Amino acid sequence: MRELQFSSTASKANALRRGATAIEVAVFIGLVIVGLLTAFHSFGPSAATTFSQITAELEDATQTDQVSKLTKPHEDLANKVRDFRQQTAIDSRISLCCLLIASGLYFRLLRKRKHELRTKNDEVAAFQKQSLALRRTLAKRNSIFNCVDKNLESILHGHALVGTYMSTDVVSIEPGVSKNDALARMQAQGFRRFIVKKKNGDLAGVVSKKDILSKSGELVSDVMTSEPKVTTPDTEVQTALSLLLENRISCLPVVENGKFVGLLSVSDLLMVLQCLLRDLSARTEEFDFELADSEPAVNSFRQQMREVEG
Repeated sequence: MRELQFSSTASKANALRRGATAIEVAVFIGLVIVGLLTAFHSFGPSAATTFSQITAELEDATQTDQVSKLTKPHEDLANKVRDFRQQTAIDSRISLCCLLIASGLYFRLLRKRKHELRTKNDEVAAFQKQSLALRRTLAKRNSIFNCVDKNLESILHGHALVGTYMSTDVVSIEPGVSKNDALARMQAQGFRRFIVKKKNGDLAGVVSKKDILSKSGELVSDVMTSEPKVTTPDTEVQTALSLLLENRISCLPVVENGKFVGLLSVSDLLMVLQCLLRDLSARTEEFDFELADSEPAVNSFRQQMREVEG
């Protein structure tokens, strides 16, 4: 429920951001159009023609011999020139303001776009970091589902061995690696812990991200759990599960003759439970379908028995 609420909230936030961006783009386009139209009105061909006509009329009125009779027209033309210049100055200021505001919005939209691209690239990088662990998890679940389907009867009787459900393709690290390098590898590959193995294949310990961040030391051998609880491939899963719960740990290295052969984690056991429930659900649906198909035959047999008894 919380995940659904979080997803809904995130969707609403994204919709609001897209709406705000759309409004900003519309305002930017409107300001650019108004600024260009105003500039065209002030400095375009029509404005130049009007100014030329007023100037020509003023020159004609100035050069006439009857200056005394044309004083009033001369003043009117001078007022027209002054009004035209004032209107041109006002239009110029309006155009400049619109273009300046539009420039500010443009740079704001450009910064938002760069931020969105950076966020998207970060998400892609994070997915790529976790892709190795994700691929291993999906492959492991498919393998467990096949094992559960083949061994369902023994599981229902309480017999399930660690060797059947443990992970064998486990990423390991050597004790002499620096803990900073180990942490970088964990973050790059999307894992929470590494099995620490010696060069001869013997188990040396287990190191987790929590160990690296909380313990002092320079090497993995300084911060790892050097004597972890272990199990064997022939151990029953229920016994291994009890060991996990009693020691409040999340994984058990699996060893055989002193050599590390696999890892049984809580995630593995959860996948076993998931696959078991899926398999039981599928088998129950098949059984209900077969029972529904056989119901008419059962009813017919009951009717025949009643007729015989009658």
